[in-house]
Amino acid sequence: MANFRDLGGLPTGDGRRTCDGVLYRSDAPHRGDPPPTTAVSWPPELVLDLREAAEQADHPLAGVADVMGIPLLAGPHAVDWRRLPRLEELYLGSLRRAGERIAELLGLLARTTGPALVHCAAGKDRTGVLVAVLLRAAGVTRDAVVDDYLRTDRNVAAVLTRMSWDLTVLDEEDRLRAQHLAGTSAAALTAVLDVLDAAPGGPAGWASSHGASDEALGGWTRMLVG
Repeated sequence: MANFRDLGGLPTGDGRRTCDGVLYRSDAPHRGDPPPTTAVSWPPELVLDLREAAEQADHPLAGVADVMGIPLLAGPHAVDWRRLPRLEELYLGSLRRAGERIAELLGLLARTTGPALVHCAAGKDRTGVLVAVLLRAAGVTRDAVVDDYLRTDRNVAAVLTRMSWDLTVLDEEDRLRAQHLAGTSAAALTAVLDVLDAAPGGPAGWASSHGASDEALGGWTRMLVG
């Protein structure tokens, strides 16, 4: 995996740190990938695959983990760069449309007893929106959430290679648009965090308003932060 990381060690607003080996994020695993060297425990107990059904094939971790294909956002298989929105529009639209699904996924993670892996295709957009909610609902600081999201930038080239995206075949205008969409945007993720923080009760209140129970929110925070 080219965009894997353990979301342990992130600071919370009350001075604690998230636990290692609870939540992993990545791009889509491929058959033959070696175990990630930074994982405390591998394979994960639960895998949440956020891709659309058309993007999913036989999952390489299906034989060793509980793999659940639960699409979060629309992810077109054939990309038309002229029709895709800006990242901020994509992320905010995802937050509006997928609120109940995000609350459902938080509940699933709260009931997991071992490490969980969350991924989409690149591990950036769909994964980024979900992870932002999961981390902020557990009290991780805004800056830490944005910094983790931006770590994807150093992995973009390798991710695109694994996804077989060749941007050189596009004309200059489309290539610039594609490069923007393939990268990260601190402003786009910050817009998501602003929505979460503005909700009554903050990020946890946002999740609660979309169906996350107090039990799930408390269990998830205890699991991730201890």
